[in-house]
Amino acid sequence: MNPRFQQVLLHLAGCIMVLALPLLFSPESLSFHDYLRNPPTQRDIVFYALILGVLAVQGFILALLGEYVMRIQRDVEQRPLYVIDEVLE
Repeated sequence: MNPRFQQVLLHLAGCIMVLALPLLFSPESLSFHDYLRNPPTQRDIVFYALILGVLAVQGFILALLGEYVMRIQRDVEQRPLYVIDEVLE
């Protein structure tokens, strides 16, 4: 599978999860119809914000670790970033 396509699928799954978060964790709602009748309380909204904040911090730390590992791998392999195949004049 194409890496770009996998990245798009991962972003799409993340967006669906964020949009479904109120439906999954709201204690007052069991279905979408109940969700429309009973909107989330302030406590629920704070809970959603807390979950999203924790996920954002985890994503940032994961990105930092990925960058660190990538730089270690590049230094260990000691290969140039690019190779010039031929020079056109």
